[in-house]
Amino acid sequence: MIFYELHDARFVQDVSGASAAAGLTAYVGPVPAGKSWAILGASYAPSVAETRTVYFYITSRGGNIFPVTVPQSILLSGSLFFPALTMGMEITMTPGEKLFISRDVATAGSFMYLFAKIIEVDLPYYSYQEPLNKVVKQAQRHGSVYRSSGGISIGGGMPGGGHGGGEGGGGEPQPY
Repeated sequence: MIFYELHDARFVQDVSGASAAAGLTAYVGPVPAGKSWAILGASYAPSVAETRTVYFYITSRGGNIFPVTVPQSILLSGSLFFPALTMGMEITMTPGEKLFISRDVATAGSFMYLFAKIIEVDLPYYSYQEPLNKVVKQAQRHGSVYRSSGGISIGGGMPGGGHGGGEGGGGEPQPY
């Protein structure tokens, strides 16, 4: 679900989070009230080289956990990163949610660093659609050739756009 438009790229931000020394989780967020985040990319790196089982997940306002990646045992260091997303993917987050990275155990004194690239946009209260927009788009799609060839019946009478009698066409009844 893409909830932002191209011009919203003006709101791209880099956010990051870090754990405490020997911590098992790091996070970014929460998403502010009335806002929504599109996570375009996220990655994790520890401060020291270590092989750990790690995974990304989102927590909701209610504390529910929604996994983003499958737990994976991987060798990482400050220069080797574990991605939450691959090219072309994104995560949509709503107000109050946080993006976490978790590891099974910590190397003594090591820190976890979580980096994310986000687009933060306002959540509208409602979606407005111009009532006449549908009519205008239909007319534009078909064009004047379609209308003049009888594809759209102006009078509403006979099939093929004729001005036949009876229902709504006005004018003289025409023989078949």
